[in-house]
Amino acid sequence: MSENIIDSIVRFNSKANIFGLIPTRRQVDYNGGYVKTGLNTEELRLRYGQDTCIMRDHGGPNQGSALDDGFYSLTVDSNWLHGIHIDPFVKHPTVLEGLDYTVKAIKLIHSINSSVFVEVLTEQAIRYFSIDQMKYFLEELKIRLTPSEFAMIEYCVIQSGVSIDLVDQINTGKFSSSRLAHMTSICKSFGLKSKEHNGDYLSFGDIKFRFDNGLDSLNIGPEIAQIETTTVLNELNELDINKWYELCVKSNKWKRWQTDNFNIDDKHQVIKVCGHYTKDKLDLPNLDKKVSRAITTKLEELYEASR
Repeated sequence: MSENIIDSIVRFNSKANIFGLIPTRRQVDYNGGYVKTGLNTEELRLRYGQDTCIMRDHGGPNQGSALDDGFYSLTVDSNWLHGIHIDPFVKHPTVLEGLDYTVKAIKLIHSINSSVFVEVLTEQAIRYFSIDQMKYFLEELKIRLTPSEFAMIEYCVIQSGVSIDLVDQINTGKFSSSRLAHMTSICKSFGLKSKEHNGDYLSFGDIKFRFDNGLDSLNIGPEIAQIETTTVLNELNELDINKWYELCVKSNKWKRWQTDNFNIDDKHQVIKVCGHYTKDKLDLPNLDKKVSRAITTKLEELYEASR
């Protein structure tokens, strides 16, 4: 969500290439987005995609800055990104509706660029899937798609019960090791890799347990952005903090993340929740090195937990 974050990941990948960039449509799309680089999909790939995997996160309808069917965005993604997560469940919440859209999307992507890999299903916060529903979904994809179309699917989202709270900076929900085991096993039975979303704020032990028990990959986003925000916030004077706080309040971005513990009058809390949406509008001191060190420390921890 910033050049500091992207550059830190690209640099780390020169030592151990295990991290990818997973922008949502709101962050980077064919017509831009709120990420501070100001890049669109094509520009992001051309600038950073030589040695780092760039994958669309939550590609599909109503996932961008405006309501749409998502197909034009998928068309552009197919030309430029390494991988695409197909997530129609915001607009099409039923299993059958989501299945129909996913089939159409994969066929479209295949017709444009069959070398793109695909991720299917979604996180629990968007649409809960039972184990049986997950298995049925994959079985139907295998029936409705040609072998070469199905072969594009590399990842399937599993749900072990996690969700995130940016206000208290914790991973919430009720983790289920049995759902983790069942769902990762189903992925393997279809020749797919498992991926879990909302891996933010998990401890080293929590992450290691998941990888040791079948999980192949983990998505982390808001926590990384919050590391940058907190690093910058700790270096600012009261005047700059007040300016940043006012921008955050006016942006209304905090509404997406507010919980019962959210206090709109707590300047530090408000900035930590939505400062990454507004930091580019401030004339702040250059703290790139400190931010990079903080992000790299987290990347090193994640790398060790995944080994």
